[in-house]
Amino acid sequence: MALRKPREETSRDLDDAALKAGVDLPDPAKTTTDELLVEAATLHLRRETLESEVGRIKARMAEIEPLLIERMTAIGQQGASVQGVTIHIRREIWASAKGGMIPAFKTFLKSNKKLGIDPTSLVKESVNGQTLSGLIRELIRGRKDELGKAAIGKKAEELLPPKLLDFVNVSETTKLGFRAS
Repeated sequence: MALRKPREETSRDLDDAALKAGVDLPDPAKTTTDELLVEAATLHLRRETLESEVGRIKARMAEIEPLLIERMTAIGQQGASVQGVTIHIRREIWASAKGGMIPAFKTFLKSNKKLGIDPTSLVKESVNGQTLSGLIRELIRGRKDELGKAAIGKKAEELLPPKLLDFVNVSETTKLGFRAS
């Protein structure tokens, strides 16, 4: 079966402008098989082109992000608005309980009430990772508030009680965040 181009009155231009304008595509039930095959091929090729472009964009962002974070940090800049986009430094902190340490971790939390963590809400037979990460972020925020400017440049682990690190793994990443200005 030879594929033919869809009739002019039923074909849709799938260029960027049409996609952005939200042009309605024809109802597949009312379109011929040949028209659907042509449309599927066109969409497949378009997707491959866009995915390739996204790959190049991600690779370039991976190159410039660490450099930009380093430069912004060096001059104490937390963010900037450029071309209608606010670019800011975003720090992510995640925590997990160290393997085999749950009973000792629970005991540690009970004996350190000043941390403000209710061990019964956090530690069962396992530890809820999301809850633990949130509590660790709260502890770090509180410690930063206490230290003020002295906290600038300190790693997450440096802001936590050293004994807590016997029971918790903390990972920290710094990334750029983007939002419309």
